[in-house]
Amino acid sequence: MGKGKEGKGEERISPRARAREARRWLHRNYGLTDDEADAVITEAERRAPNPITHLVPYLAGMADRGDLADIVAAVQATTEPPDTPDPTEPGPAPDPAPASTEPACPRHPHGAAIDPNPPTGWGNCLICNTHRHRANRRERQGAEP
Repeated sequence: MGKGKEGKGEERISPRARAREARRWLHRNYGLTDDEADAVITEAERRAPNPITHLVPYLAGMADRGDLADIVAAVQATTEPPDTPDPTEPGPAPDPAPASTEPACPRHPHGAAIDPNPPTGWGNCLICNTHRHRANRRERQGAEP
């Protein structure tokens, strides 16, 4: 008997398709990005005594022996994101600008919200205005018999 369909199909799979299949396998089993998977494949091919024709079974064999985990750890250690953001990559959107650029008051420059309806003659600081309202209420309650 001949090889059958499986044998013929195996011969027609391109090296790029095998590499793509290996990237998917590494992503599924180790959570690697495409770049990390490519680095792992390159290192596995470098360590192999002979050219690798079937990447996934070869990588699975390396995983069984524990060799693949060492390569994955080394690749992930070298591909950690840098501390400084890359200026060519878009970052998170900037926070919207506050309604007013000056602080609500000198007492609460970083934590005060702007009072949407300050009483006439009062400042814009919601915290200060709330304290003032409470103080006025206490004065009125204390003045009444």
